[in-house]
Amino acid sequence: KEFGGTDLGADGIENFMAHHRCGRFCSPSWKMPPAKQLIPKFEAVCGTTFGEAAALFSDEERKDLEIKVKKEMRISIRKLWENALPGDKNKNQIVINKSKKVEKKTR
Repeated sequence: KEFGGTDLGADGIENFMAHHRCGRFCSPSWKMPPAKQLIPKFEAVCGTTFGEAAALFSDEERKDLEIKVKKEMRISIRKLWENALPGDKNKNQIVINKSKKVEKKTR
């Protein structure tokens, strides 16, 4: 670790982002990290840590969580899009066609 005993490197930065909850200083326009980076690698602590941090999840558990997080993100994003469409919210539906183009479909 380049910056001493408390430097957790890229894993430490990803872990911070996984535990982070946006507040008034965060912009909604900022890009979200990939799903695998939204799963904490180890427990967040106040202060500093020395040495290696204990893993929260096994490799198999992390893979399962990545799949679940990706699915939930897709569902959440779809709901945001559908709610943002003008008109009767119950009749609008987002459709992504084969060319990956987003279209509005009326039910």
